[in-house]
Amino acid sequence: SASDRDRCSRAYTLIAALAKLGIEDSRTALTIHIVGATSREEGGCASETVSIFKDALQLLGEAGVQRITLVLVGEAFRGQKIPIHESAAVESCHVDCMYVAGLYHEVNLVGPLAKADAVISYQPGIWGYESWGPSVKRALDDFEAPFIFTSYNYPEADLDADKLQELQFDEAYWNSPGWTAEKNPFSAHTGRTCAVNDGTPLTEQDWWQCLV
Repeated sequence: SASDRDRCSRAYTLIAALAKLGIEDSRTALTIHIVGATSREEGGCASETVSIFKDALQLLGEAGVQRITLVLVGEAFRGQKIPIHESAAVESCHVDCMYVAGLYHEVNLVGPLAKADAVISYQPGIWGYESWGPSVKRALDDFEAPFIFTSYNYPEADLDADKLQELQFDEAYWNSPGWTAEKNPFSAHTGRTCAVNDGTPLTEQDWWQCLV
């Protein structure tokens, strides 16, 4: 149903991106950084985050992944009462949820947090923030991880890509196994109308792209 597709969109976008990149194959442990996270959208405790990403976690568990670490980093967590670390189980898979307040390129990530198999951001609005330059650089250079992100529509996806090129990410960063902006088959079903931009439709996870 439409409501199920809305509810599962983030999870299926994640699992589809990992499959497209070939990351989930034959790994028993995965670390995923979710950047620009908010408690409302990606959860502010393990029970919320696991509920949002449950379909992806179940599929990864069925594929043989025994331990998944989700590192949620977001400026929106500042001043909120969020846990630093909570664990949960999704069937046979152990899930660690870590919450870090701040900008991705500024936060201190050490120990098990200092690695990533993939970095994903949902609707980061890269076109509007210079700070995404060093954050994307941290994912690609420091962690040598692909950076996947979504946009509300094609015009925004195009603006996001233009902004990244302006920030010195040349076209080669979108080469395979990455990909240039395209329609995401697992976008949310229900959109809303933008109040400030001529009624442009906004649909979560509508377009996606990946830099490597």
